[in-house]
Amino acid sequence: MPDFEITPKKITAYAKEHWKLLLLVFIFLIAYSVRLPTASSRFLQTYDPSLFQRYTEYIINNGFLPKWDEFSYYPPGRPLNYPPLMFYASAYLYKLYNLLSPTGVVEFLKYLAAIYGAISVFPAYMLGKEFGDRNTGLLAALFVGISPAILTRTMAAFYDTDSIVVFFSLVSMYLIIRSLRKAHEIFRENQFDNRFHAAINKNSTYFIAAIVGILFLGFLVPAFSQQFSPIASMLNIGFAVAFAFFYWKTLGKMAKELAVGALGLVIFSFAWPDSWYIPIIVGGGGLVYFLVLWFFGDSSWIHGKRETMPSFSERFPMAFTSSMWFSVSIFLIFITALAAMTVFGYTPVKDVLFLFKFTRNVASDLIVNISVAELQPLNIFGNAWDQLFQQVNVPILFMLGGPLLLLRRNRLNGSILFIWTAVTFYSIITGIRFMVVFAPAAALGAAVYLSESYRSIKEYGSYAPLIALSLYVAVIWGLSKVVTSVSILMLLGILMAVTGKQSIIDKARKSTAVAAMAFMAPLLTFLLLYFLLPNKFEALILTSVFGILLLFMKTEETEGEIAKVSTASALASAILACVIIISISAATTLSIGGGDLLDGNWNQAYTWLKDNTAKNSVVGSWWDPGHDIANYAKRRNIADGAHCPDGDCTPGLNTRITHLGKIFCTTNEDEAFTLLTKYRGDASEMYWIASDDLVGKFRWLQYFGCACDGVGQYTKDGQQKCPLYSQLPAQNAGYDQSGNIGIYYYAGGPILVKQNNRWVAAYRDGNNTFLFKKQVIFSDAGVPQVFDYTGQNNTLPSGGTVWVHPSKGYMVYIPPQLENALFTRMFFYQEPETKHFELAYNSGNIKIYKAKLQPIEPKSP
Repeated sequence: MPDFEITPKKITAYAKEHWKLLLLVFIFLIAYSVRLPTASSRFLQTYDPSLFQRYTEYIINNGFLPKWDEFSYYPPGRPLNYPPLMFYASAYLYKLYNLLSPTGVVEFLKYLAAIYGAISVFPAYMLGKEFGDRNTGLLAALFVGISPAILTRTMAAFYDTDSIVVFFSLVSMYLIIRSLRKAHEIFRENQFDNRFHAAINKNSTYFIAAIVGILFLGFLVPAFSQQFSPIASMLNIGFAVAFAFFYWKTLGKMAKELAVGALGLVIFSFAWPDSWYIPIIVGGGGLVYFLVLWFFGDSSWIHGKRETMPSFSERFPMAFTSSMWFSVSIFLIFITALAAMTVFGYTPVKDVLFLFKFTRNVASDLIVNISVAELQPLNIFGNAWDQLFQQVNVPILFMLGGPLLLLRRNRLNGSILFIWTAVTFYSIITGIRFMVVFAPAAALGAAVYLSESYRSIKEYGSYAPLIALSLYVAVIWGLSKVVTSVSILMLLGILMAVTGKQSIIDKARKSTAVAAMAFMAPLLTFLLLYFLLPNKFEALILTSVFGILLLFMKTEETEGEIAKVSTASALASAILACVIIISISAATTLSIGGGDLLDGNWNQAYTWLKDNTAKNSVVGSWWDPGHDIANYAKRRNIADGAHCPDGDCTPGLNTRITHLGKIFCTTNEDEAFTLLTKYRGDASEMYWIASDDLVGKFRWLQYFGCACDGVGQYTKDGQQKCPLYSQLPAQNAGYDQSGNIGIYYYAGGPILVKQNNRWVAAYRDGNNTFLFKKQVIFSDAGVPQVFDYTGQNNTLPSGGTVWVHPSKGYMVYIPPQLENALFTRMFFYQEPETKHFELAYNSGNIKIYKAKLQPIEPKSP
C-alpha cells in the first residue's frame, strides 16, 4: 500500500522543490486581495457592468441570451451581437456556486469580477516563461496582478469585459508564442527551411513576389471588395492545399501545435470583439524579426566573432528563409482560426479594419466618442508621463528596455514583445481608452528587462554593483517622475549590462565601496518606506513580499564550506524589492477607494420608475444612465453606452445623441417634445430625466445637440460664444456671534450672505460687491426661493442667474444664454409644470418629468 504519510520533512522538501509555484499562488492572493475593498458596495460599479449584469441574469433565468434587446436603443431595440463568453461563463458559474452556497447574483458577480482580474497572473506567468524563465514569469505575474491601470478596470464589483480581456489576451498571446516555438522545432527537425532555401535560391525575386501577391489577394481583397471575395477564398484554400501537398509530413506534425495557437485566438474572439489586434501584433513582430535578421543577423550566425557573420547581401536570403517557418506557421494559425470563426458567422476582417479606422480617429464612426474622457489622446510631449506613471507605475520605466535586451538572446520573441509594447503604447496616446491592452505589454516588458538584467548581473559577476546602482537610481528618479532623467539612467543601465568594458569590470571588482552602497541603499529605502507607511496592513504585505524575494538570491557553494549568498544576487534581489514595493504601494493605495456609484438618489429614482410607470414606458435622458434605466428601472431607454452605430440601430447613436442633446439645450419646448416623441414607439408613457450630473457634462449636450462648443470659442467683441454653467464649490465659511454660519465663500469670488433671515448671493471684485440679478436659493427649510434684483444699481453687469444647492455646498452660475434652455428650466427653476411636461418625481438631485402624450390610436383592422 502506498505511503501517504505527511511529515514536516516532506512538506519542507516539496516547498523547496516547488517554491516558485507557491510564490505564484501567493501573487494570485495578493492580486485578489487588492481588488476586494470595493466589494462592500451595494451595487455593481459604473454603467457598463449594469448592462452585463442584465445579460448574465437573463441567461441564469432563461438559459440563453436573446438575439434582440428591446430595452436598449428603443425603438425598435438593437441586435445583441456582443461576444457572449463572459455572460455564459458567469451565469453557469453562478448556478454551480448556488448549488453549494445560495447567494444573490449581484453579490456573486462582485467577487467574480475580482477573480477574473486576479487570474490573469497565471497566463502572465506562462508567457513570462516563454520570454525568459520562471523568474521572468513571476515578475510578469506580479506586475500584471497589481498594475494600477488593470486594477481600475478589474476591481471587485466592476463586472466588465475588461476583466477577461486581460486574461484572454495573455492566454491567446501565450498559446500563439508557444505554437510558434513548437513549429520552429518541427521545422528544424524536418529541415524545412533548408529545402525552402534551395527552392528560393533559383529565383528568389519572383518567388517572393508570388507569395506576397497571393497573400495580398487572399486576405486584403475580401476586405475591400465583396464581389471578389469568393475568388480570394478559393485562392486561400489553394495556397493551403499546395503547402500541404509539398510539405504534408511537416505540416501534419505541426497541425496539433498550431491548432492550440488558433484555439487561443478563437476563444479570445468570443470574449472581446477587438481580439484581432493580437494577430496584427504577432504579424508585425514577424516583420521586425525578418528585419532584425537581415540587418543584424541571428546570434547563431555570429559564432562569437563578428568577422564570421555573413555580409549584408548574403544575410537577406538567409533572413528570408530563416523567417519563412514563422510566416507559414502564423498563416496556418490564422487560417485555422478564421475557418473556425466563420462556422459561427464571425467575420474578423471587418473588426480589423474598424480597429485601424478607430485608432486613427475615435469619432470616425461614432461622434460621441470624442466626449468620452477615456478616449482623449495622451500628449507624450506634455504632461502625459505623470498620468502614465500613475496608471502603469514602475513598468513604464522599463517597457522598451525588456524587448531590446531580449533581442540579444531570442530574436523572434524580442521582436514580438517590441511590437506588442510599441503598438499598444501608440494606441493609448492616440485616444484608445483600453489601457488594459497596453498595461500587460508594459508589465511583460519590465519583467523581461529585470530578469535579463539579472542574467547580465550573474554573467558579469563583480561589475554587477554598477548595473544594480543604475537600476536603483532609475527607480528612485521614477518616483520623482523626472522622465528625461529616468530615460537616461535606464539607457545607462542597459548599456552597462550589454557593453561593459573589461577595464570597468576590473575597477568594479576592486570597488567594495560601490558594492556596499548599491546593496545598502535599496535596503535602507525599504526600511524607510516600512516605517513611514501609514497603513500597517500594507506594510505587512510589502514585508512579506520582500522576504519571499530573498529566495531569488542564488548561493555559491564550495566543497567543505558553508554556502554564502553571492553579492550579485543579493543586489538583484534588493533592486527587485524596491521596484515591487513601489508598484504594490501604488496598487494598494488605488484599491482603498471605491464605493457605490449608484447612490441612494439614483436607486430611489429607478425604484420609483419601476413601481410607478407603465411597463411599456420609454425613459429618456442623456445617454450615460441608459444601462441603469434598463437594468434597475426595467424600462426601455432611447440610447445608452452600447454605442450602437447606424448599421445596427435605426437610427444609430449619432442621430440619437444629437436629439438628446438638442432636447436639453434648446429653448424651444415644442421642438424638444417633437424630438422626444420620435422615440415613442408603442409606449403608453414617456419620461424625461434631468439630473445634477448633467451640469458638469453640459458642454457635450450643447456640443452635439446645438452644435456649439463651450470651450475656446469667442465672438468678435471677445465674449464667450457658447458659455457653460459654472459650478463653484464652497471653500470656506464665516460664523456670526451665535456660532451659526453667516457667510459662505465660493471658488472664483462669489459669496452667500445671510441678511434679514434670508440668503443673498453676491460677487466680489476687489473692493466692489455686485448682486447677481436673478437668484434661486433654498431657504433653511428647503423651500426654493427666486429673487430678482434687476434694476438695482449694484447688480452684476454681465447678468445671468445664480443657483445655490440646498446644502450650500456649491453654487452654479447660469449665463444669460442658458437661462431659458430646457435643462435650466427643468432642473434649476423648480417649475412644477411646463407646456409638454409635468414634474412627476423630485429628489432635489434628480427630477423626472412625464411627457403629456396623446393616446395611441388603435390600428384599423
